[in-house]
Amino acid sequence: MPPPNHQCWECRRRRLVCDAASPVCSKCRSSGIVCPGYGDNKPLTWLAPGRVISRGRRRRHIPALTSDFKNGAAAIDDSSKDQLLVSFANTKAVVARPGMELRTATCDIVEALCYYNSAVYPDYTSNQLEPSPFIIQCPLPVISLVPTAIVHTLVSVALSHRLFTLSGNNTACSPSSGPASKTWSRLYHHRDLAIRALNDLVADEKTRTADITIGSVYTFLYAVLQQSITPNWRQHVDGFVKLVELRGGFESIIHTSPHMHMPLLGFWIVGVLANTTSPPTNQIQACSHPGTAAIALSLYDQLYYPTIPCPSSLLRDILAINNLRSLAASVPDGPPDMNSDRRVLTTTSYEEEGLQILARIEAFVPETWARARNSPHADEWILVGRIFQAAAALYCIMSLQALQIFTSAYYDVDTARALHAHDLHVLLRKAMAILRVRRCMMWPLVVLGVEVARADASVRAFVGQELARSSREQGASLPFVARAVLERFWASGREGWDECFDSPQALVL
Repeated sequence: MPPPNHQCWECRRRRLVCDAASPVCSKCRSSGIVCPGYGDNKPLTWLAPGRVISRGRRRRHIPALTSDFKNGAAAIDDSSKDQLLVSFANTKAVVARPGMELRTATCDIVEALCYYNSAVYPDYTSNQLEPSPFIIQCPLPVISLVPTAIVHTLVSVALSHRLFTLSGNNTACSPSSGPASKTWSRLYHHRDLAIRALNDLVADEKTRTADITIGSVYTFLYAVLQQSITPNWRQHVDGFVKLVELRGGFESIIHTSPHMHMPLLGFWIVGVLANTTSPPTNQIQACSHPGTAAIALSLYDQLYYPTIPCPSSLLRDILAINNLRSLAASVPDGPPDMNSDRRVLTTTSYEEEGLQILARIEAFVPETWARARNSPHADEWILVGRIFQAAAALYCIMSLQALQIFTSAYYDVDTARALHAHDLHVLLRKAMAILRVRRCMMWPLVVLGVEVARADASVRAFVGQELARSSREQGASLPFVARAVLERFWASGREGWDECFDSPQALVL
């Protein structure tokens, strides 16, 4: 029985006589065209991108950026528009469904880059003690040159920065509900794309130990710490260390790849400070190797790391404290082992070495160090030097007391602890009034937070409030994590350093 409509829709469109053959007409078959059939409803037709066959009475204005980024959106110049047109021309077509958001990953990338260049980068550069090579601007035309894993990681960083900058606290931007849920969904989407790209790089023997892979993993590790989405940050650290070892080690990469200096130095600095807030038996050993430390400290004097402006001599002492804690925890006592590559000290030797480190910290002169920088912000550098001096001394005393290393009566460590705690508290209150100084005070705040477990509630409230403000100003979740760790510690009624950090924490940005 012939179909009720004797003309297929394609023949009707082409004004041809259709033979109504089934299942497809002969003219469509001979022309190599997919026959649309004879149904009563006209089939949907694919249109070329940009082609319009009808318009409404009036066109609604579509903003250049979504509401999540409109407050920080940058104007796009003509050359950038050309790049955008190329990017969107290569994007796959999307079929809209009811409730579906009409956006692609390219939209997120462009918005994130505009947000970073117009809001994040100017904020960082105008609120730093001195220019830093770690803070760079990324013009839109060069985004195609950036590795895929890094692109998607940076998009997730920009999205999380926006979330925590706008939120008054970490519960205000819930991933599952509320106005921020869509932004969280996009963040997780780009995080997933970054992980997929990293897996591809690591799976391929040709790229497994390449600079692009090591740099991409470092960038992702930074995002993991900033966003604090997962507590498994040490897994990413172990993966990064393994890649570096497969490449020949930290020192080998430093000597052969100058452009890898910043990511390796950044990792080492964060690793050293993370070891202070981790159990002595669970340290990132790669940061303690003497050869690695010597090269990293040399680079540290040349490359200013903006969020940790600790004087290099004090950073060297902090590293020595970490090593002493690790050694004392693994080999508490006993005679020297001549067959081991690790020194084994007696309890008395531990104390003597700890006191020598503390003496070096107390002998540090912040004024001399600040003048050597020849900075227009000399007074602020002096303040920074004093704060890190007090924090390093307090860390030395509290962490070594936790291991019962400081026990002798000829040096009153309790009095020294009280004096350094008082100085740190007073200095931090002064620093919090200066924006470019308080941006780099997270580790000293954490050190003070451990000490004030036995202080009155007002001092603990000060530490908690400043960590919350740091999260908003820096657009990161990590200060909230630090506050949660300290609040749990305060509620426990305990006072020991290792009782606060009974699991590895990386409370630095």
